[in-house]
Amino acid sequence: MKHSTGYALPKDAVLEMPRHGVNEQRKNSKKQQQRFFITTVLSRLFVLLSTVGLSAYGAKEMYEVLSTNHITWLQWLFLGLFCINFTWISFAFSQATLGLLFKLSPFRKKRLEAEPDGVTAILLPVYNEDPMRIRASIEAMQEDLLENAPGKFAFFILSDTNRAENSIREKQAFHPILNNDQTGCPIYYRRRFNNAERKAGNVSDWVTRFGAEYECMIVLDADSLMSAECLMSMARRMAAEPTLGLIQTLPTIIRADTLYSRIQQFANQCFGPIYAAGLTTWHGNASNFWGHNAIIRTRAFAEACGLPILPGKAPFGGHVMSHDFI
Repeated sequence: MKHSTGYALPKDAVLEMPRHGVNEQRKNSKKQQQRFFITTVLSRLFVLLSTVGLSAYGAKEMYEVLSTNHITWLQWLFLGLFCINFTWISFAFSQATLGLLFKLSPFRKKRLEAEPDGVTAILLPVYNEDPMRIRASIEAMQEDLLENAPGKFAFFILSDTNRAENSIREKQAFHPILNNDQTGCPIYYRRRFNNAERKAGNVSDWVTRFGAEYECMIVLDADSLMSAECLMSMARRMAAEPTLGLIQTLPTIIRADTLYSRIQQFANQCFGPIYAAGLTTWHGNASNFWGHNAIIRTRAFAEACGLPILPGKAPFGGHVMSHDFI
């Protein structure tokens, strides 16, 4: 894989990332096997039964409204669409209710934290985006980290930009902030000439080239912004629990300017934490990666997340395009 950079990158630390077949069965060790706690089982039953109950009640009520006269095929279609929509609303309500109960519970598990030994990598995959906006976010995070956690993090700008004019803008924007100060907060820039497998390939290219040097990596979006407090909290929790493979944060909307986006931002701030608490409760000690704003144990990611090349022709064959979750 050919790369371009105008500043020194760290030494290669190769980490194997094997591809796994679609139907491949892998046996986990006893330590890796999921443990079901009674709270997890009860939480899943609560969400399942309340979703089914609310959906059935809503479907019954709507059927009674429509059945006052002879039901036409169009009304049957309407009833079917109503049931589909009301079911996911019932699921969201059940999950939020569970989250509220979890927040009010006096038996919440205390978070474990320990000081991380090594450096945590912060990855920012970039693809034909505004480099000055990305630079502003990086500088804000770097300033916060230099003040509160020097020597604990390193930024990697992973560019898949394939337009010549955009690549020139990236170099002009990023080169002034690149540095290799290991005692502070180094910033590296790497651009791929061939952006095979898109974002998933961009991240896996970094993992196989540099991953062995970093115990954990934090994957951000190009527009992500995190405080040093949040970054250090995630790193400490990973250090305290060696079997923990992933912590997925709850992204929140900021700096919204249009009326609609401001409404979304307000709603996100109001019910987002409750909804996330419910999700956490019934997920238990297993969850999925949303594609960004999460800290991941690098070696575990390399061992488990090599995507297969699907048989057949595109769009159903070839490389997997999804970079969020599968």
